[in-house]
Order: sequence, then structure tokens, then C-alpha cells
Amino acid sequence: MSHGPFITARMHGGGEIAFHSEPLASGGEKVVFKSKEGKHVVGFFFGQLDDRPERLRRLDKIIGSYNPTTSGAQADHWLKHFCWPVGVVDGTENKFPAEWLRRNNLHAPVLGVVAPVYRSNFFFRDRTGELREKKGKWFTGVKARKLLPDSEKGDFLRYLQVCSVMASAVRRLHYAGLAHADLSHNNVLIDPKGGDACVIDIDSLVVPGLAPPTVLGTPGYIAPEVVAGKKLPSIETDQHALAVLLYETLL
Repeated sequence: MSHGPFITARMHGGGEIAFHSEPLASGGEKVVFKSKEGKHVVGFFFGQLDDRPERLRRLDKIIGSYNPTTSGAQADHWLKHFCWPVGVVDGTENKFPAEWLRRNNLHAPVLGVVAPVYRSNFFFRDRTGELREKKGKWFTGVKARKLLPDSEKGDFLRYLQVCSVMASAVRRLHYAGLAHADLSHNNVLIDPKGGDACVIDIDSLVVPGLAPPTVLGTPGYIAPEVVAGKKLPSIETDQHALAVLLYETLL
């Protein structure tokens, strides 16, 4: 394992991945590093993971038997419309530099998810020239929309196509018995210019009989019964969040 500009790690179940030692981005749950070959990212979960074994089992199932992007006649179609994990980096199988862990607020043994980078049509440059991911919030927020170049805004027909793709992708999850649990304008990429969409943040799916939800959802999209504490996120509450997302996108 290199401790220089790149770190090489063994992936759970076989294979290796080399990634930049400096982060590409970070969010509320993970810090993300771009692979050396540029086609994948590795997102490491922050902090001590009390539910680590459960997360690992969940990821094994998501990448394996519940994966619509690797089997079936339409696998290539779904590969375009999900940012589906392709591997796991398990800290119990790798020794990472202590200083690197500290600098990135990570705790051994780390757990990382390998996923493909987003397709190029899901990026744009805002009016200040900064490269941005085409998360739905750019197209539904009044203030954010003002930063969009006119060429990215699309027309109503394209937004209908975007909604059709989103609904089809979520239906495919539900057909497999999976629930996303956190559908929102932060977890779907849309391209109104091309009528395209991609569901992201797949690594925390609710797997039936194995992995319960780890989040309740995003405020504004959470179903009333979840807010009231009567139910946990499920396929049914996904349908509520999807309806809100479609309403926002169109209107």
C-alpha cells in the first residue's frame, strides 16, 4: 500500500483500487476520493461505525444478489440510471496510514464504498465558472436556478422525460424489494437538457429481512407517518418522497 500521492487498497471479495490520497469532496456521512484511473470514487464513512457488520452485509447484498446493473436483459439500461456501488474497501483487510486517517476524520477500521463517477452530462459550470453536479436542487430552488446557464434549463417536455426516468428507476428498486429511504433533490441527478436522470446514494438502501433504514429521510420529503414516528422508511414512504420530487421537478 502506497502512502504517497496514491493509496492502493484491496477490495472486499477480491481486486484492488488505487485512489488519490487527497479527498475529492466530503459530505455529512462520507469523505470521497477519486480513483487513479479516474473512473471510480471511494467514499469512506466518517467516525466509529457501531453497525459496521450490518453495513458490510448490506453492501454485499446490494452489490451482489440485489444488483439490477449486473444481471438481466436490461442491466445496461439501469447502469446508466443508477450510481450503483461496485465494491467495498474493508479496513480490517487493509492498513491505512494513521496520519491520513486523522487528517480525513476517519477511524480504523474504515469502511469504504467504491462507485462509478457520474456521467459527464450530470455536470455543468455555473455562472461563476465552477463545476457543479446536476443535483435536482439546482433546478427546483429559486435562488439556485438563477446560477444555471440558460442552456441547462431545458423545457417542459424534457422535465417530463426526467420524471419518467426517475419514476422508472425507483420502480426498479421497489420491484427488487429495496427501498431508497432518502429520496430527495440531493440524491437524484437530473439533466433537463437531455431528459435524463440518475439515482445516487445507493449504499444505504433498505434490504428486506437484512438491513433496516439508517436514515429517516430529508426534511420536506419524509412521509407524514415517518415524521410522526409511526413507521420507518420503506417502499411505501419512498412513494411519498418520489411524489414530492416529481411535483417539485415539474412545477
